[in-house]
Amino acid sequence: AFISSFPDNIFRVNMIMYSPSYMSMKLNQGMISGIMLVEDYNPLILKKIVPPLNTKDQIHQLYNVKYEIAIDTMRGAPYFAEKKDRLPRAWMAYNAVTVPEPKVERTMRGGNYNYAHTVVLEEQAPFAMNQVDSTTVANVKCLEYKNDEFKYQVNTPKSGMLCFSEIWYPAWKAYVDGAEVKMYRANSCLRAVPVPAGNHTVEMRYESDTFRTGSMITIFTLLASVLGLVFLKPDKKNEDEEQED
Repeated sequence: AFISSFPDNIFRVNMIMYSPSYMSMKLNQGMISGIMLVEDYNPLILKKIVPPLNTKDQIHQLYNVKYEIAIDTMRGAPYFAEKKDRLPRAWMAYNAVTVPEPKVERTMRGGNYNYAHTVVLEEQAPFAMNQVDSTTVANVKCLEYKNDEFKYQVNTPKSGMLCFSEIWYPAWKAYVDGAEVKMYRANSCLRAVPVPAGNHTVEMRYESDTFRTGSMITIFTLLASVLGLVFLKPDKKNEDEEQED
């Protein structure tokens, strides 16, 4: 039921219902079965992972949830309902509401924004973001999607923010046509990248400076250990001579 034309059609699945209580899969079943779940066990719990909105429906829309647990009132049984109004995994927004980080939650809970056209940012975008026009259509196509990198082709008639239903994390880097650009925290816990008008390739890559430094230290330590074993190894001949004496 969850097969998609990957990577063109990427989506998440909601597997847990809290009232009444029901769980359709085991924790981490998504990782095993290749299903992108909203809920899963993760030892890395970030402070901001859920958009501060008022209803589950609003959250799931921004979370790119295609299938969510619902109750069939005729049978009184849970089933997976398809969510038609979900936002895609990546889309262009041409209007921005910019507020400092402490006011983001109140702004999102109090404002009735259409997130298909508007993005809430904590910093000013590098160009004007007051171009609300529902007739402006951008073509956003996913070319490649991996755990540590993904690539999109974007054709946009106006400059705007390419918004992602991806959790913001500082180790991710953004590139437009091969040049690194600033990645913005969008809609409290998600990501956005400024894209100028025209046809562009947008990439995101997980490039952790801490991980790179740790890897270099590990490699250096291993090399030093090997060299130490080679050059500090007792000479067999000298050992035999000492034993004869």
